[in-house]
Amino acid sequence: MTKEGRNAVKVDTFNGSANIVSCKILYGNGKWDTFTHYSENHKEGIPSEWLDLRRDKRCLEAIALIGKRSNNSYNRAMLKIYEQR
Repeated sequence: MTKEGRNAVKVDTFNGSANIVSCKILYGNGKWDTFTHYSENHKEGIPSEWLDLRRDKRCLEAIALIGKRSNNSYNRAMLKIYEQR
């Protein structure tokens, strides 16, 4: 991840769809922020809306996307994460 300040992130899906339940972000100060309202079914090639990081520009250390899939699905989608300055 970058050490420069960011104020939003978004997700794009490739090679299938992804059902994201929540998003967790680790900031440079060691604190986590959890976005449980980020529950979306991301379709391939349709990027999500920008997820506002709730404050001014922040230093991002890590992003964790928590998802679920149906029991009969073995497809794995690839996710690309974009940062906004």
